[in-house]
Amino acid sequence: MMKAKYAALPQDRVSYLIGEGFHIPQRDAESLGAAFEALEKRLKSAPTARDIVEAARDSKSPFHPYIFDVDDASAAYSYRLERAQYVIQALRVYLPHYQFVTRALQPDPASKNGFVRTEVAITDRRDVMDQWSNRLVALAVSIDEEFSQVLAMKTAPQSVKDFVAAAREFARKERPTQTRARQAARA
Repeated sequence: MMKAKYAALPQDRVSYLIGEGFHIPQRDAESLGAAFEALEKRLKSAPTARDIVEAARDSKSPFHPYIFDVDDASAAYSYRLERAQYVIQALRVYLPHYQFVTRALQPDPASKNGFVRTEVAITDRRDVMDQWSNRLVALAVSIDEEFSQVLAMKTAPQSVKDFVAAAREFARKERPTQTRARQAARA
């Protein structure tokens, strides 16, 4: 069930929000999210806090007022990096498919300090889960073959045969399809 406070958000696309407790107005969330996406597209990789600081040097950048809000003479570069991290932590995204709000940017496992949009991270994690699923299916096929050998044994106790039969039935229900299992076993 969708939380009432998100009911007004568009359901056909992701929406950017500012997390509670951050001193950035909600009205700036969409422009910050769009600026991050544009930076990601321009760089063709996940932007780092340094990339955001560099983009924020342009006074027209939506990042500018949150990173360069103090006099340049007194602002250290490390302070601006902290401000970029603050923006990264503050930005939230509403995912209508999952009907929840989460951090818009997740640490990018492919880079040391980069961030990736949550939608991309979820997709990448699905790919990893699919790989593990294929491994499990291949294991199930291998176990099924061994179960066949046990069931064919004349000396196997009935309790073992019953266990094997129950395990095979469970595996058949859990497996996507026999064809996919065979494909995974060959991989």
